[in-house]
Amino acid sequence: MFCGLFYQVNLYPENGFMVNLENYQTSYRHHESNSNQPLIISLDKWALLNGWRNKQSTKGVFVEGFHIKNESTFYATRPGLYFVSLQIHFQKPVSGAFFMTKISVTANFQTKCYISEDFNQNYTKTLYSNWVVLIDEAASVQVHIFSSAFINVLSKSSFTMQFICSYPHSLGFLASPKLMKVLPGAEKQLLVNWKANIDVGNVFSKSTGNFIVPIDGFYLISLNLVLVNASGEMSVYFSDCYASEDILYHSHSYSNISKTIPIALVKKYFSTTKLTFKVTVENGGVVSSKSQYSIFFIESLTWNPLHDHFFFFFNLMNEEVVKNTGELVKNY
Repeated sequence: MFCGLFYQVNLYPENGFMVNLENYQTSYRHHESNSNQPLIISLDKWALLNGWRNKQSTKGVFVEGFHIKNESTFYATRPGLYFVSLQIHFQKPVSGAFFMTKISVTANFQTKCYISEDFNQNYTKTLYSNWVVLIDEAASVQVHIFSSAFINVLSKSSFTMQFICSYPHSLGFLASPKLMKVLPGAEKQLLVNWKANIDVGNVFSKSTGNFIVPIDGFYLISLNLVLVNASGEMSVYFSDCYASEDILYHSHSYSNISKTIPIALVKKYFSTTKLTFKVTVENGGVVSSKSQYSIFFIESLTWNPLHDHFFFFFNLMNEEVVKNTGELVKNY
């Protein structure tokens, strides 16, 4: 599993927010019933997730660049690229078979971020991921949730958006897949056949999925892979052509399910380095068009504490802490 924390240190006001659901459980249902049967959410209904609070603000005004209305809708006043991080914790209190839960982050009612997962147990579950999104000025940002069964969304859920840079003032790309299948077997397969929604500097190969680093610096890499009808052992590999392939994700899933694989990391690279993702799925699957892949240049190799970004990432698989320059600083 890979997760990370993104933070920006400035002497001027930050552009972003971090909020949590207020301290109660929010039940999401669309059909009331007098029976003791599980309350099923309609397959064509999504619920707006509300109750977001920032402990440092009680007036609905967050850090510069965002305002909130009805504890559910965030208004971005500054256009540009944003790093988005979402963690939704929920419980399914009623026993039953498989159920599906989906999360969608929208800007002006257009889906920007998407998570989908099938589960076969009750207890507490977590859906999380990280994305890079392009937000237009005055865009209204919301989080919607869908579930095929009655669930309680817990107050420890969190939602974060952080301004990265004005578009198009950063080299990089933002892509979604066209028709993309993962063949069954243990052989590593390149993620190919992409559609580039943003490609500043013509740095991304849509046919091969390779990214050639244009200039020396720090890069924010985000892959949100949504697999459909996938089963068996699943692994995601990452390489920079100078080092051996690192396995960033590995798990086992049940047959023919929807599975979201979230990966985000910040590392320094030198120009002409080729960055590549590969994937294996034991019994094969299909990569959903709602998947997202992005790499953006965020800072030069000369760090300036007055305006540069500070990154702090936890790699739970290798038990390493990576800080600032991407170098190993300690184990935990």
